[in-house]
Amino acid sequence: MRPNQTNRLLRWCTATATAMLLINGCNDSSSSSPTGPKSPVTPAPPAGDISGTWIGAYRTNDYVDCDTTVALPAQAIFQQSGSNVTGTLTANGPCGLGYAFAGTLSGNTLSGSISADGFGGGTAYGTLAGANLTMNAFNMYGFNMGQLQVHR
Repeated sequence: MRPNQTNRLLRWCTATATAMLLINGCNDSSSSSPTGPKSPVTPAPPAGDISGTWIGAYRTNDYVDCDTTVALPAQAIFQQSGSNVTGTLTANGPCGLGYAFAGTLSGNTLSGSISADGFGGGTAYGTLAGANLTMNAFNMYGFNMGQLQVHR
């Protein structure tokens, strides 16, 4: 390389390094800029207290063993402490429900695990909309066993 090319390359490298240092210095989140450092994202608080008895209907998704057109009378009974929720999900009848529930309420989303004697376990996820709660129950294989629609 000729000396003139070496000088140009050295100047280009120096300018690039200086620009990178300036850019990185401006992006330093620990600096005391007017907006300050960003705080971590916190989970949404519970939408409210869902303790008590909820009533409604349950429809199974098991079209092999059950009649999916039949809505069974159902209820959910919850106890809540902060965002922690426990309770039972029940729908009496063929292909109904009879599970203990343990989970959390975050914003308008209720999620947790379901269990019963002789049942391998599963999960339940629900959405709270005012005085209405819609939950889907899944077995340990991820099959959506059905939907519970309850209200206060």
